[in-house]
Order: sequence, then structure tokens, then C-alpha cells
Amino acid sequence: NDNCNDVEVISNITELDLDVNDCDSVQFYVSDCDTDLAKLGVNFQETNVNVNNCDTLLVQNIGDEMNIDVTSVELEFEEAERSYCNDKDDGSKVEVGVQDQDGEILPENIESQDLLVSHKAERTKRVFGSNKKKLNRELRMKGQSYLGYRRPPNQCLTYHDSQRLARVMGPPCNSAFCKSSNNKRKCGNIPHHLREEIFTNFWDNLNWAQRKIYVCNLVVRTATKSKKNGEIPSRRAATLKYFIKVGENVIYPVCKTMFLSTFGLREWQVSNWVKNVKHGIKEQHLRTRLLPDRVSCKDTFMRSFLEKLNKLPSHYCRKNSDLLYLEQTFVTKKDLYNTYLVKCKESGESPKSQNTLTKLMKKMNISPYKPKKDQCNVCCGHEENNITEEEWHKHQEEKERAREEKNKDKSMALNGEKHVLTMDLQALKTCPSIFASALYYKTKLTVHNFTVFNIGTKHCKCYWFDETSSDLQASTFASIIVHYIEQYLCDGKSIVIFSDGCTYQNRNCVLSNALLNLAKEKKMLIEQKFLTKGHTQMECDSVHANIEKKLRNQKIFLPSDYVRKTEEARQHPQPYETTLLDHEFFYNYNVNLVYSSIRPGRKPGDPNVTDIRALKYTPEGVIYYKTDFNEPYLELPKRRTSKNQPEQNENFEFPRLYQGRLKIKKNKFDHLQQIKSVLPKDCWDFFDNIPH
Repeated sequence: NDNCNDVEVISNITELDLDVNDCDSVQFYVSDCDTDLAKLGVNFQETNVNVNNCDTLLVQNIGDEMNIDVTSVELEFEEAERSYCNDKDDGSKVEVGVQDQDGEILPENIESQDLLVSHKAERTKRVFGSNKKKLNRELRMKGQSYLGYRRPPNQCLTYHDSQRLARVMGPPCNSAFCKSSNNKRKCGNIPHHLREEIFTNFWDNLNWAQRKIYVCNLVVRTATKSKKNGEIPSRRAATLKYFIKVGENVIYPVCKTMFLSTFGLREWQVSNWVKNVKHGIKEQHLRTRLLPDRVSCKDTFMRSFLEKLNKLPSHYCRKNSDLLYLEQTFVTKKDLYNTYLVKCKESGESPKSQNTLTKLMKKMNISPYKPKKDQCNVCCGHEENNITEEEWHKHQEEKERAREEKNKDKSMALNGEKHVLTMDLQALKTCPSIFASALYYKTKLTVHNFTVFNIGTKHCKCYWFDETSSDLQASTFASIIVHYIEQYLCDGKSIVIFSDGCTYQNRNCVLSNALLNLAKEKKMLIEQKFLTKGHTQMECDSVHANIEKKLRNQKIFLPSDYVRKTEEARQHPQPYETTLLDHEFFYNYNVNLVYSSIRPGRKPGDPNVTDIRALKYTPEGVIYYKTDFNEPYLELPKRRTSKNQPEQNENFEFPRLYQGRLKIKKNKFDHLQQIKSVLPKDCWDFFDNIPH
């Protein structure tokens, strides 16, 4: 509420969004709450907030000059009751608003309905440590009365309940020596009102560091002229001469009593401040408190326990994250902690808390959760003892060798020596995709996204198409890959394409002939390399992860909505380039084949297509293959063409794959017509014109 003397929030609050400007004070009385409290979004300017003894405080969009006093706070607000504002004219409480799970109610006497503004706040980390300690430290720094610590005799515990008095200016110097020594000391030249002005300015206008500098410039430390006893170290290591500055240029020498009394300081405090002064400048305090790594120093066994667990890189977060998933099946962190307790019992170690385990896992970038798509059939079979050790070790060697090959080509791509691409098809999407019960049992239009990611330049192109534009045959993917290379990579550098071993999509003779024809036409070298099944983590998977995150809880009415959301999924280093394809984009590459098969062998027992690890297409029109990354390339044998197959034409132009849009089934069309009732009317024409 604007321009009120006081705002008081009473009782439990739910999703309360306050906009409080230019108020004298704002106080939250939410003390010792039994319920979980959450989602407090507040926009404050020039206000003070006091919240005591709750669970979590979440405040977002804090304005200027905002002071928050929080004591043992961790709030999660769920249910709201009432909030009141004290009217500044008569002091009566005016009901500002009510907001609960049933909705928001605003009273009639409030002119503006914009008092409650939505500022959703994410849950923040708990701030450890008592705010009472911070408050008392600030009071001590200001010279005010505060609660200090005390330790009773013969006890180890300390208590924060000792009341310390505020700093006060002491009486002036009444020494007869100072009065008689007019040349050495001028204690009597400083009147009482100037001493009060100096004291007030010292404690009200300076911070702690400035006070140290101020005192160090007024106290001169010199070596003692004579030693009374050279054998025993003397407490008086130096002589301190005290001065008080009055006005701009007047400095009076004074005694220690006058100096300490005027500034309200103690003897040892001043002595310690001026101890490390050199040439009038206080040296930096180099003594630091070496805090040990609490996790690493006391949890050596816990760290070794986590390091011994088998881990996998994240499939979805391969590009931007070092997060590792545990290969062992741990549904929750509690399951992992129970396993840790068993290991501690077996080793005779004292177990640490589950909170310590969670912190260490976060520090080591380890998570017990593993997406199902990251699981490998061979690895899962080995866990169930259905795969022999020999087969599993061979599988692991192939996985690591494929990853090494990819890392080597990635380094060359980052150095600009070649182009390295990763490509994959995103999980199937449907259209429309909304949260209406009418869609639960209806068939919808299927939409696909084939993504090509350039590792060297971070350029990404997403090709979206629905089932009326094309199906998932080899020529569909060949058309997309050829289009990307022709449009972006015709600079003469060699090209390496990494993908999984999906046969209809990436490892087939249709795509191989299309890439061979492109290599001959553009005079470039193109290689295809296939990662090990079950371990096909690639950079393009992170693109799909960003898209999935952007699509979460979003309404999709048309296939073009997927294109728009994909463009918004990334901003740096540049947005994803996205296009929506129609049937005219695709060409039929299953004609004019140079190689009728890419199988290396002929007889049973010879290598099959799925055994191929790499294919190389040369400008001379020859295909080479590898069945092992450690072996050299071998020339792929050509099969004798059938009598009905025409001869290859060097200047052949591939025909279009479709002459028109593909038809969907009548049943699906009827379902889409029924779904239209929950869609905006401007989308109806698209579904009416779908061929069926």
C-alpha cells in the first residue's frame, strides 16, 4: 500500500504479492508457525521488514534502500487469511485483501485493484546463522548497547546474553601534570561541546574501518628511548603519543586518558589498532582464519564411497553440464544414504549425516537419478548377470573408443580444421497439445523435429515437419542432411557426421548414396561415424532438452507453435535456427543408386550393416568403411546392379518424394474435428484442410 505510516501483515499468508512504497515501516508478524509457508513475492522500496522464527523467507524484486531483519527464518507460505493496513488518518485498520486457494478477494473501499502484484519467487537456499548475532554485531559497530557473549568459569559453553553498555564519552582530563605542561599537552584547550561533537561524529558518521584509520592518524607510535631491564621482555614495546584534531587544521597533543575518554575507546583497543601502522598507513590485516573444507576433511570415507560408484554422463545435459548419473539403481537419495550406512558398518567407520552426503554429491556433480533413455541394454543385462564379463568389457572398450574418436574430431572442429556435426531425431510430439480432458482419448497429429548441431560453430538447425509433410523413411532424413550441408558447409573443409546407429535414419544405402553424390558434386570429403548403442550422448541432445524445457506446461495449437517455442529455447550464442517443412522440401534419393547395399560382407558370419562404425565418402565416388575405429578404412564392395535398375546418371536430378500432402486416417481426422471445440477458432481452418 502506498503512503501509509504502517503496514501490518497478520496470520498465515499465501502467495501474497505486496507492492509497498514510501512507507515508514512494514512488519510481518508470522512467528512460530506450524504450517508450511511459501511463495512470498514482495516489491519494497524504502521499507524495513522484520520476520522472526519461521522456516523460509522468499523475497523477490527488492527495491532501493531495503532493510530486512530476519531471525531464524525459513518460510513457505501456503494458506492466506487477512492483511490489514493502518490508515494514517485515524489509525483504524483497513482490510487490504484476501487471497487463498479459492481465489483473491479485494474489498470495495480499495480504489485500485492493482495492490497485489504477482512476483513469483523461487525457493532460495537457507541462510544459516542467527540474525540476532548480525544485529548485535551491527549495534556493537555503531557503539550502541548490545548483547555480548559470556563463558562461565570452568565451562566450555558460551552464552549470548551478556548485556554490554553503549559507548559514552568519559570525563575530561583533570591531571595536574597536563594543566601545568602547556607546551607538551593541550588537554585543557578542548571545550566540552567540541569533545561531544568529535565523539558524535566518530560513532555516527564513520564505519569501523574508517574509525581505525582515523585513530591511527592521530596516534604516533615511536620506539622507547631507554630500556630499564634488557633481559625480561617489557610490556611497553613502544611509546604512543596522542593527538586530537579540532576543526580543519588545529591538532592538540593530549594525554592517553583524554584521548580514550573523548572517543570512548579502550587502551588495548587503540594499542592493537596502531600496532601495524607504517608511514601513517595501517597495513592490511594478513591474519586469516583458515576454515577447513568441512566436506572433504571429515568425509574422506564418504568421498571414496562415491568415487567407487560407476557413473554415466547425462544424455540430455551432455553439452553444457558435467553432471554424472550413478549407474547403480538408486531411486532416491535416501536409498543411496542407506547403502552408505551399510558400507560404514562394514568398514567400522562413523557415518555422517544425509545432509553431508547431499552436499558432497552436489560438489562432485553426482546425481542418483538417471533418465531411462540413458540406460544401455548390454549394461543392464550385465547387471542382471545375463551378459558375460568378456562381452561386457568388449562393449565398454567400444564405447570408450567411440567417445575418444568423437573427442578427437571435436577438438579439430573447435580449431577450425573440419566441420563436425551431430544429428538426431527428437522424441515424437503431438498437435494439439493442451491440458484439456477432451484430448485424453483422441488421436492427434504427429510432429517430428530432426536436429543438426555444428560442434565447431555452435550453429543449430531444427527441421520440424508433421505427418502430412513426410513420413520417417530414409529419403526424408537424406533430404534434410543434404540441405544442411549445401546451405552451410560448402567451404571445402571435410565434414564428419556423428549419430546413433539407427538403420532407417542414419545407417542405410539411401543416405550413403545421397552423401556420396554430394561429395562428388561439391568435391569434398564426408565421413559418417556411429556411436555405440546405448551410449549415444551428443550435443544435439542438449538442444532437445532445452526445447523440452521450453515446451513444459505450454499450450500447442498448431505445428508452427513448436517452431516458435524452439526459437525461444536458446538466446546465446545465438537462437536456434528453425524451419517448418512441407512436402515440397523432400526428394527421393532411393533412385540412381551407385551402391545397392552398404553391407561389407556377403556370407553368413560376415560383417553386417550394424557392424559398421564409420563410412567415408570421397570425391572420387568411392565409399570406405570401418568395423572398428582402431582399424584402417577398407573399400566397400559394390554389388552387381539388377537388370531392372537403370544406369547411374552423373547429372541426375532427384525427383520430389511426394506430389502432394500425405493423407491421414479418417478416424484421426474425425478426432481432430472433435478436438477443435477446445481450440481457438483461428486454428480451425488448419485442421479442416488436413487431407484424409
